[in-house]
Amino acid sequence: MLVMVGVLALIVALLSGINANDSIVKTMTALTELLIAMSASLVIISKAGRISKTALGSMAAITAVIAALASILGIMSYLNVEGSIQTATALGILLNSMASSL
Repeated sequence: MLVMVGVLALIVALLSGINANDSIVKTMTALTELLIAMSASLVIISKAGRISKTALGSMAAITAVIAALASILGIMSYLNVEGSIQTATALGILLNSMASSL
């Protein structure tokens, strides 16, 4: 958890150098929602008791997919791709489908 807070602090420090105030607010809102979801997940996992190795492997796979999606979205925003919202929605639907299949 300490590492995650450090990474978020680094992201906030990097974002503070950007002059686009509206996009920073949206980004910080998204990071806040992500942190709340991660905290809720950690509470659920801590109350679950013993977790099988298969479940941990599945969680690692989903984490890798989320990291890949974040990279794709970052590249798309850097290249100013106009259809990034539709693509992000499609990737979100795909991720939800993958998560529900577990």
